[in-house]
Amino acid sequence: MILLSGSVLDCSTSLYIPVESPLISKETLSTLQKGRAIYINKCASCHTLYLPEKYSTTQWKLQTVRMAKKAKLTTQEEELIFRYLTKNGSSNPR
Repeated sequence: MILLSGSVLDCSTSLYIPVESPLISKETLSTLQKGRAIYINKCASCHTLYLPEKYSTTQWKLQTVRMAKKAKLTTQEEELIFRYLTKNGSSNPR
């Protein structure tokens, strides 16, 4: 259990942190920050977190729909996590 929590902490510190920018509206910034917080708090309680760039937008959509049911996320929480994970709209995993 100690190893798992250590790996979750390592990944959560690697996750990008949405910050204020001329390119991001305050509403979008708030949405991304909420999505990141939910991703860390809800998803890390069961498994290691994945970096957003690991999967494409399509892959993240499939994963968030599938995992939302298991994690008992609300539709809003699912959408916030999806928006955070796909902020850059990657069509190909890196």
